Amino acid sequence: SKPFYPQDARLLMELALIDTVEVPSVHPAASGSDGARAMLVRRPVREYLYSVLSEPERKRLNSQALNLYFGSGWALNGIKSPKSHRFDDRKCGAWQIGNANMMVLRAAREAVDAGTKASQKKAIELANAYCAAINKGDHFTGVVALCSDIIPLFESVENPAIDLTLLQAKYGCALRMTGDHDKSRTVLQAIDMKLASKALRQNILLDIALVCKALKDNEAAVAAAEELVKVNHKSHLALQAHALLAGVNTANLDREAKLAAIEAKALK
Repeated sequence: SKPFYPQDARLLMELALIDTVEVPSVHPAASGSDGARAMLVRRPVREYLYSVLSEPERKRLNSQALNLYFGSGWALNGIKSPKSHRFDDRKCGAWQIGNANMMVLRAAREAVDAGTKASQKKAIELANAYCAAINKGDHFTGVVALCSDIIPLFESVENPAIDLTLLQAKYGCALRMTGDHDKSRTVLQAIDMKLASKALRQNILLDIALVCKALKDNEAAVAAAEELVKVNHKSHLALQAHALLAGVNTANLDREAKLAAIEAKALK
């Protein structure tokens, strides 16, 4: 490959092939016009270039991109992103999330095209780990954008070994956090609880309870919270469920006392 110089970037900008965004920096001196900037290839340009590449070249470049974003051992040891791409950081740019989403989705499409259980399982594990990271960084719109594409993709595959439970739970939670309560409830209530571990089941039930409360369906919220407590009454999620139950039960005269007792128990 040939060296890339500033004049090359200026030429690409003049041809309207790329845009630039400022890269956030903790250094005040680096802000403004002197700050570092990243180049973004416009989507139509990306799609055209992707269409003219040969299949071996596409796979090679996709593999290199995944290694750059998630670490060279992501398939075996989980994702270990470099400091410049910390997806669990709130300061991670939307352009970085968008690029990563695209790469995870491409990895999923390649796995579906390959048709092997091992490749599909690896792609789902990547999506789960990545969504967990951007969830920590409160990038819920990124989770929604990815899951709305990747879940239907894997649902179209006739492979009983595919388990989308964790990804569906993250999707439902992200929909709730972005305010799409109706869709969140639909996604969460459609999850097969038999496939979920106890801990995941409690997380799903808590999200259902919270989204039902947001939708003013207190009866459904209470039912989900009570079911959560039955799964494991000693967990911290059970404490949240008890707080929700006390909060929606407006007829209970001891409501404030119960909330205070729950708070005291949580602080122990």
